[in-house]
Amino acid sequence: MKTTLRLTVLVGLIGLVVAGCGKDPAAIGSGYSKVFQSADAPTKALWDGALAAVKTNGYAPAIMAFKELAAQTNLTTDQTKAVAETVTAVSDKMYAEANQGKPQAVEAIKQLRSTYRR
Repeated sequence: MKTTLRLTVLVGLIGLVVAGCGKDPAAIGSGYSKVFQSADAPTKALWDGALAAVKTNGYAPAIMAFKELAAQTNLTTDQTKAVAETVTAVSDKMYAEANQGKPQAVEAIKQLRSTYRR
């Protein structure tokens, strides 16, 4: 009985993780656009530029813009959450497409690796 319960819980957790993956980054980002309406002009422009890049599968420019946003110290808690969740969705989609051999995603990973080399 305990083994069955553990297995059921494990399968349920795996299902939740899989269901959470694959969310559309553009939809996630667009859902958070309200929290940037009150941001200062440069911050709002950076957010809008990142979302524009997401909508065209411009993974590298989007991730670089989100990293720049994340480094800002003037973001609200909601803005920080928006950046974190959106960049995670973009990254997940980029890696999923790279695993499928899509050239734009593979090139974006190369670009990001060369940009953020230590």
